[in-house]
Amino acid sequence: MRKCFAVVLVLILLGLASCKIGKSKDTKEDSSSQRDSIKRLASPVEVSRAVRIDMKSVIRTTGSLEPYQTINILSKIQGIAEDAYFEQGDEVKKNDLLARLESREYDLALRQAEADLASAKASLNEAELKKAENQFRRIKEMYEKDLSSIQELEQQEALYLQAKSSYESQQARILSLQANYERASLNLSYTEIKSPLKGIISRKHINKGELISPSSLIYEIVDISKLYAKIYVSEKYIHYLDKDRDVQIRVDAVPGSIFSGTIEMISPVAETQSRTFQTSVLIDNSKHLLKGGMFARVIIDVAEFNNSVAVPKDAVIIRQDQEYCFLIDQNTDDKEASLSEDKEKDSEEKTFPASMIKVSTGIEDEGFIQILDGIKEGDTVITSGHYDLNDGDKVRIITYIE
Repeated sequence: MRKCFAVVLVLILLGLASCKIGKSKDTKEDSSSQRDSIKRLASPVEVSRAVRIDMKSVIRTTGSLEPYQTINILSKIQGIAEDAYFEQGDEVKKNDLLARLESREYDLALRQAEADLASAKASLNEAELKKAENQFRRIKEMYEKDLSSIQELEQQEALYLQAKSSYESQQARILSLQANYERASLNLSYTEIKSPLKGIISRKHINKGELISPSSLIYEIVDISKLYAKIYVSEKYIHYLDKDRDVQIRVDAVPGSIFSGTIEMISPVAETQSRTFQTSVLIDNSKHLLKGGMFARVIIDVAEFNNSVAVPKDAVIIRQDQEYCFLIDQNTDDKEASLSEDKEKDSEEKTFPASMIKVSTGIEDEGFIQILDGIKEGDTVITSGHYDLNDGDKVRIITYIE
């Protein structure tokens, strides 16, 4: 009987021990499962610290080279092309004869206009007008002395006015014929098509023997002794730029060379969509190493700031036209949310609240962006994994970039 009681007692004790062990095990598993759940809900992020550095901002942008001047040479008259003296790619000087139209018809028109003008001038008789005017004055004086009748005065006045009208008509006709003569002379000069500038023929649109109409395109001439690079500059940097600022230009087609230029024009109005300002850079090309249409890389030194607070560029995000950084809150009440010395080893085991901070930024260099307000030196900012975060979301650090 005693043996049976002892056996039962042992079994009871073993059962109690087993229950205690089971409960302890379940409690540990529940706690571990809860931590894993929290960790899964926390977004994985990469972080870095705000640092204080010397910064030099450089604008690096691209654009196409455009000729300093492009002139379309148009025919001002109709005619048959007698000759065209230059081909595409030829260099021309100012006033070089580019092409000639047949001129015989225009030469005849000029001779006729000259003859008509000479005839009109010859028929203009100023003496007759002067004679009629003197006769009228004499009769008027006699009438005032009662030596002539009113009928004689009126008759002489009519003769004078007739002579004056005829003279003025002749003068008007001479002016018209003079204009015809000048127009004929001008048309004759238009049969010789000359270059208005020094440049290079970029297009030729005339061939010997073809009929040329007024306003027909004859040649296109470009001046590439200087070139423009048209670029677009962000509104953030436009107030740093001014006219005549020196610029460096690299062109892929001319490797190893750096060309100098200056800012020629800054648009006073931003592009609506991009909020950038069109800027023209003037480049010396007296050696003709560069050509219109080439791809150019423009480098502009903007500004230097020493001892500036800065964060990696990726730390700054834009939401609704406002710049923000996500800050890791190191002063949280959660004891597990303090950064350990061995960050990369311990960070994945911990979660942190992320605060969305509005910031004001300044210049940029190759890797960092200047922080004017909102972040201080030493703050821990998120550089990756923060684009879908909201203020206060939990995060876990997977990489800490020094």
